[in-house]
Amino acid sequence: MAAHPLDHAVQELRAGLDECWDADDGMDDSHVMSLPVGRFVMAAYAFDPAAVCWLTYFVARRALACWELSCADERPRCIVDALGRHLRNGASVDWADAIVPTPSPYDDCLYSHTQTASDAAADAAHYIHHRNPIRAIYCISAADIAYDHVLTKDRFRLWLIEVAIPVAHAKREMTRKEQDAMRDNSTFNHETGEFRNRIVVTAKPITASLRRPNPWWKFWRD
Repeated sequence: MAAHPLDHAVQELRAGLDECWDADDGMDDSHVMSLPVGRFVMAAYAFDPAAVCWLTYFVARRALACWELSCADERPRCIVDALGRHLRNGASVDWADAIVPTPSPYDDCLYSHTQTASDAAADAAHYIHHRNPIRAIYCISAADIAYDHVLTKDRFRLWLIEVAIPVAHAKREMTRKEQDAMRDNSTFNHETGEFRNRIVVTAKPITASLRRPNPWWKFWRD
């Protein structure tokens, strides 16, 4: 059977599981595209830009738990939910609002995972609306950084390769089992889609827009 056109790109991404995936808009595009996740996104975008829409949506939704672990504001989830309705049913989205990240209410050690999780939602919206592959790279990187700063056993990078990429290629919604795969069951509440023992504040959001801190993983099935 002939190899899938993205087999090599996925193999390269798997080989880069232990490499740095950090990417943000303060970096040169050439550097961003040279990262393991950047090389994969560019290959996937060239093959099927619509599949990358589904992938960014899945990634942004996965990152929501990092926001909701510490924040009560539901705006990032509302953005991601709107993206899902758009992909599934063609529902309208307030793009001007969706592409703006929700500011983290923290300016301490909780800032990193909350702001990058919020950034992932906004970057997903940006990619789905404008189809700029750099934004898809930012989205995956942001979610990856969020999980690198949260003390959970979520195997985000492996989930991305083993679950999210193949389902995105099929351009369908994930089952709940696929959404929750490779999480630490002792800390994740499958009923609510959130981590247990949340630390929530309702403080007025800070206005600083520090975009990213620094960090930290054969899928075509018959």
